[in-house]
Amino acid sequence: MTTDIIMIIKILLIFLVFSIVWVFVVVRILKKFFRFPAPAFVGHFLDSNLRRTLQPPNKLIQRSGIKEGMKVLDLGCGSGSFTTFTARVVGGNGKVYAVDLQPEMLKQLEN
Repeated sequence: MTTDIIMIIKILLIFLVFSIVWVFVVVRILKKFFRFPAPAFVGHFLDSNLRRTLQPPNKLIQRSGIKEGMKVLDLGCGSGSFTTFTARVVGGNGKVYAVDLQPEMLKQLEN
């Protein structure tokens, strides 16, 4: 009886892994043929502490060469996960222009 349960669990795990891999492959193929912006609900993840841990804004800004007093265009700013950090770096003498296709993302940035 125990070996049957173990076998069923193994089959379910294999099916689960296969399903996840299949979804990722299908999504990658669709992204090759269809260009679309990230949905607005993703904005909350993009502006989360987890994202800041994975992609620290200060490192990106430093590597980009952004300095105080510069004018910066944040094209495809989304919910503004890097925009606010960039604005702090350029300071009062600089300017950051945030542009995105989706008004919902810009509303998240305004908030």
